[in-house]
Amino acid sequence: MRILFLSYKFPAPGREADEALYSLLSEYEQNSEIQADFVTISDDGEAHAFKLGENVTIYRLPIRKNSENRPFQSRLEVFRYAWKTYKFCKTLAKANSYDLTHSYSVVPCAIVAYFLKRKFKIPYVISLESQDVDGTDKKIVSLRKKLDSIIKKVWEEACFYVASSQRMAKLMLASKPEREIEVIYNGINIKEFFPDPAKKDANNFTIICVSDLVPEKGLRFLIRAFNILVKRYEHLRLIIVGDGSEKSALEDLVFVLGLKKLVTFTGSISHEKLPEYYQKANIFVLPSVEENLNSQAILEAMACGLPLLATKNCRNSELIEDGKNGFIVKGNESHDLCEKIEQFILNKNLEPEMSRKSRELAEKIDWPTIADKYFELYEKTISLRKIKQGR
Repeated sequence: MRILFLSYKFPAPGREADEALYSLLSEYEQNSEIQADFVTISDDGEAHAFKLGENVTIYRLPIRKNSENRPFQSRLEVFRYAWKTYKFCKTLAKANSYDLTHSYSVVPCAIVAYFLKRKFKIPYVISLESQDVDGTDKKIVSLRKKLDSIIKKVWEEACFYVASSQRMAKLMLASKPEREIEVIYNGINIKEFFPDPAKKDANNFTIICVSDLVPEKGLRFLIRAFNILVKRYEHLRLIIVGDGSEKSALEDLVFVLGLKKLVTFTGSISHEKLPEYYQKANIFVLPSVEENLNSQAILEAMACGLPLLATKNCRNSELIEDGKNGFIVKGNESHDLCEKIEQFILNKNLEPEMSRKSRELAEKIDWPTIADKYFELYEKTISLRKIKQGR
């Protein structure tokens, strides 16, 4: 099976938005049935090609990307990517008999796949991104209006669409109910992220939040809930991992509330060191007011066996079985969050029970399992192609 992958993002470990791409390629690196070429952008203005194992090749194309604007894209950069990628992929397609292409996003990647299908009859699959279904990227929305006729054809010609959550699939079906959508969650590396009870502080109850420190994440509600609880229980600690535009305001709030000795802001933590921070904690909390991306942190915390508390605004909140491996909490609400956290303090059996359930659920979406689901989708795509060609 020969697959051409297209993405505007360069796959690299440790970057939340790119983690799925890198992890999927790493799985296929070990699958001798797959030969994969991955075409993406270059960050340094130079063309590069390198191998992952024997069967995965990554090509990085220069599009004069503004490195200060990463990971966002201007209209001009989108056009450059589409044009340069199409020209490059035509050369690849002439040299290789691809069974299908897999595009990450409709604009600009699936547009390239559409023209490759027209020229070489290669079927394509689209992994949907948030801006494909909810209009969060205003530049993409503006660009779509100019490319509306082409984009309609892109939607029509795709073999399958892949959503990484049920919520994303519902958004897609609301506008295009006739489409066939596969829901395949982003996976998690359960060998890298795992429980380690020995790292927990037996004398304290530790809450962790791993997040960008921006208003949409609702961390101010977590700090206020924590402030209520520490007046009742002296053994509570809060660790906030991440960085962002709201960091100084959150630090000021902690200072004003007199919580400086109890709340730790770690700043950004490298991907390799993240597991030990989860392993030190008793529960994970993400009180998002608004969430445009799937939260990789929920998956990581789940794999480390943490009970999860999150609002329905979190894209991965559907992985929380309310009352089994965590609780769904109300958005914009400190008191409900406070009550849910307090249940763990009052009921000592709740944490180990939910911890086991979180880990069990994570084991069902480890990357080898997710890679197999994609492989099955690719086989269906190839079978459909053969049926249409009368073979």
